[in-house]
Amino acid sequence: VFSELQDQESALKKDLEKKKRDAEKLQQAIQRVIERELERAQAEATKANKPKTQRLVLTPESQQLSTSFANNKGKLPWPVVKGVISEHFGVHPHPLMKDVDINNNGVDIATNNGSLVRSVFEGEVKAVVNMPGAGQFVLIRHGEFFTIYSNLKDIYIKVGDKIKTKENIGSILFDDEDSKTVMHFEVWKGQVKLDPEDWLYKNN
Repeated sequence: VFSELQDQESALKKDLEKKKRDAEKLQQAIQRVIERELERAQAEATKANKPKTQRLVLTPESQQLSTSFANNKGKLPWPVVKGVISEHFGVHPHPLMKDVDINNNGVDIATNNGSLVRSVFEGEVKAVVNMPGAGQFVLIRHGEFFTIYSNLKDIYIKVGDKIKTKENIGSILFDDEDSKTVMHFEVWKGQVKLDPEDWLYKNN
């Protein structure tokens, strides 16, 4: 029994390390996309003979979209039709391993195999990135806000597409080892990570 417990602990540690590496790669990729948007904003400011900015330059249309997104805090539709949050935002203890903390920059949503992912708000697709061994992710810009949908299998949209609220953007990757279908969802304002649960619709 002790030997079996050791094997289980070893497997959990390996799985945790892999998820940690995948999460770090995802965050680096997201950061690069957002930094690229900021560089574009700086270039636009320079071209217009304005002081360089560390914030995204918003057109009147983008500002209206950003304001509308902010006004829908707590009312955004879920990125899946059916699902439950299996891991919350922020730092919290690992459910099985003592003295081990998990840092989640978004939320993980467990759903049914074959489920589709949809945009929580209208916006523009800024990135579709393949993460080797961890599916693909899509980043959509909503003015100064960004939403990220990761652990996807098939993608139905492309960079530059204007997306509507609840428009399907892809399907979720099924994990053969865990026999689970889980998507990872994040919300950013500029370069600041936000708790997606504060933004998604609640029944209460």
